[in-house]
Amino acid sequence: EVAFYEGWPTEFVSYSNQKSKKIAWLHIHQEHNYGSDVDDSVIRKESKKYVKYDDIIGVSEDVCKSFKDLFHFSNVRCLYNPIDESIILKKADHTDIDVSKYVPYFVTVGRLTKQKGYERLLNVVSNLKKEGYSMKIVMLGDGELKEELKAAIQDMGLSQNVYLFGKSLPIYKTCQMLVAVFFT
Repeated sequence: EVAFYEGWPTEFVSYSNQKSKKIAWLHIHQEHNYGSDVDDSVIRKESKKYVKYDDIIGVSEDVCKSFKDLFHFSNVRCLYNPIDESIILKKADHTDIDVSKYVPYFVTVGRLTKQKGYERLLNVVSNLKKEGYSMKIVMLGDGELKEELKAAIQDMGLSQNVYLFGKSLPIYKTCQMLVAVFFT
């Protein structure tokens, strides 16, 4: 059983009484998860959940270290993204498609929260647009920054470059909206 995210998924799997191997997956630095002034009661409460896991896996050395420093568990290890970047770069060099005539499209899928860095993404898109680059970004997701990001998209003049969709659209409606963005 895999709790593929901190918080309620980790708690949910920790209550399982199945005779299975349990794995907790860590995605963020623990200071972002609990704050810098986390107290002993929170550590005790969270430790009761994590002690039920056979393995605790973090997505980076920094994420693993922050967890080990806070909870002092020894069954924590790092597992990087399984995508082999060198293969992708090698295949990219062997294309006969003239990419100069296409506008690049990027799709993000995730929570609209501070940790995800969407504000930085908008700044990069704005700077690239000022330098003459053309691109479109489709952002799928919801979160506490949704309204702030909508305002930033308008303020930065990116409404023709960045499209912010929620997370609860039916799949066919989402596909229809993506087609509309990609072919306009």
